[in-house]
Amino acid sequence: MDIKKTHCETYVTDDKGKPVSVVKKQWYPTIEKAQRAADEQNYEVYGNQKLEPYQCSVCSRYHVGRNGKKVTDDDLDEIWDRTIGKKYKLPDFKLVGTVDLSKFPSSKTVLKRLNKERKRQEELNKINNDKVNKG
Repeated sequence: MDIKKTHCETYVTDDKGKPVSVVKKQWYPTIEKAQRAADEQNYEVYGNQKLEPYQCSVCSRYHVGRNGKKVTDDDLDEIWDRTIGKKYKLPDFKLVGTVDLSKFPSSKTVLKRLNKERKRQEELNKINNDKVNKG
């Protein structure tokens, strides 16, 4: 069986990497929506294959495709800041008490990033306290 793909389609492969069928690529109306989809997939699903949005030369819509690079920690930090970090960002005021991380999603990667954000906030609070005490 000879499987051929055309523009705006992608191969579906078996466990050995052999193409078994062709499906239409998911399209997005804006680059922002395509970027959001790529971020979600890079952060949660694909781990090793970096996906990026691009505008299709055939349909002029936006698709998400692999760029042949691996997702690095810097990429994950950038994705965190652009998407998930906004959801969990602590306001810029003094943190009183403790944060119970068990109330947040249990993904190790998410908890690691939340801990990083908490430490950043503690450093900012310390700097602010030092300024108040000196001034």
